[in-house]
Amino acid sequence: MRREHLVLPNQDGTMAKDSLFGDLPPPVTAQPIPRTPAPGPERGEVAPSVPSNLSSSTASKRSVADDDSHAGKRVRFKPITMEATGEQVVEAMSKIASHIGNPGKFPKASKLALQLLQSGSVTSATADPFFSVLKAAMTRPSYAIDAALRRDYKTLFSEVHERLECFSAAHQAQIAVWEFWALVGNDFMTDDTYVFSKASGRVRQAIEELPEATDEEKMFEECEEKVKGEPVEQAPLGMVVEDVEESDPFGLSAFLPKRSKKEERLKKKLEEEAAAKRAHEEAGRLLRERREALFQCLKLAADQYRHTW
Repeated sequence: MRREHLVLPNQDGTMAKDSLFGDLPPPVTAQPIPRTPAPGPERGEVAPSVPSNLSSSTASKRSVADDDSHAGKRVRFKPITMEATGEQVVEAMSKIASHIGNPGKFPKASKLALQLLQSGSVTSATADPFFSVLKAAMTRPSYAIDAALRRDYKTLFSEVHERLECFSAAHQAQIAVWEFWALVGNDFMTDDTYVFSKASGRVRQAIEELPEATDEEKMFEECEEKVKGEPVEQAPLGMVVEDVEESDPFGLSAFLPKRSKKEERLKKKLEEEAAAKRAHEEAGRLLRERREALFQCLKLAADQYRHTW
């Protein structure tokens, strides 16, 4: 096996002619790069301070702490929900009843009444004062079909219809009459044939359930109209109605003999007859109001039926 010898360069950097690197130029010696000192600040000048990460983080922490302290001192209002007492609810209903009969104030008053219904404030215990609100709203039933008010009337009585169980049987009967004005009558003011036909069916069914008018009812209505037209006579100024304490200032009635059983039975009978008479008159009044409401519904249906949608 043949061995080749590697010839190294001479000490002066030249290569031997017979060497492997003979044709190459001598190596260049690397010159050291002189280090120029960075220009420093002249005498009398202050070197600018370089912000460090430590100082910036400290400043940010300080600003965050300041913000937290200001946030802690800032006044914060939290919503407070308080349940109204029964007396407050009754007082609110009384105020609403005093304004809801005014057509200019009805939109706002009806919204307050609606809030009482939706909040559950209308219960069997507060049904009587709330019925006074509805009675004041229906002082003139024609307001319920007024173009500017009918939407608010319909919204209010729709919510009342969902809570009929809170009212007594007598109140429910009266509310059913008012619904023909506020709900059924306003259902005819629509271009929806389904809603129109549904309202027509309800009116037709109510008319079929009406009893036939009698001569006695006609006479009663005529007398009632006469009473409405006559002026109300006022008592003389000198006439003073005495109460129980004034009629018996010394309490001598307690020493008088008590009434006999016969007198007690007679008194009870008279009270029952008076109550039956009031109930009969109330039923007759409701019947007349129902007929009037149904007649108005027929007029509204006739007026809307002639329109082509």
